[in-house]
Amino acid sequence: MCSLCLCGNSNRRWIPCDAQSAGQAEQKRREEQELESIAYRTGAALSEYYLDRQQEALASDGSPPPGDGIGTTTVTEAPTN
Repeated sequence: MCSLCLCGNSNRRWIPCDAQSAGQAEQKRREEQELESIAYRTGAALSEYYLDRQQEALASDGSPPPGDGIGTTTVTEAPTN
């Protein structure tokens, strides 16, 4: 088993390479969890923002809010004969 010096550590202790790998894996897992959390919060905030805009527009004049078309669906009915 090889060893690696953690020179950034104040006590300059040596750790086995497999322990370093485990530490890197744990750090990567934490980073991925943080990114997932940020993505979830961003999506929730955007959903809330667009819902608020729709509610405000409907309350003011009954028309849908102006927007860039993201997340909107237009449904048209076929003419009846």
